[in-house]
Amino acid sequence: MRPPHPSLRELTGRLNSGEYWAFKGWLKKGADFDVGWELDSKKRFPRVENPEKLLEDHYAIDAGCWYIVKLRSKTIAAMDKDDVESVTRAINGGVNALDDRVKFTTRIKKVVL
Repeated sequence: MRPPHPSLRELTGRLNSGEYWAFKGWLKKGADFDVGWELDSKKRFPRVENPEKLLEDHYAIDAGCWYIVKLRSKTIAAMDKDDVESVTRAINGGVNALDDRVKFTTRIKKVVL
């Protein structure tokens, strides 16, 4: 089975998805879902109808950047050092699939840089 696209993995769960959708203006806090819903089961939670939208390249990159800046800010220093292991630890807390991450990083650098 193929793992989900990285952008969908990072925004799994209603909290991250709802926050990103609100950041983009696709959902509005208070109108489309209630502030504090994650702490109160009686409040309306964000309903993301089309999470596959993140599979579009520009949204995948945008969502990844949002996730790192908003939720994993320690990652930026590791990225500046070009240290894949430290980036992996900062995001995931461990080094699962580190070899694959190094390969993907090397590959994407050829495209982006």
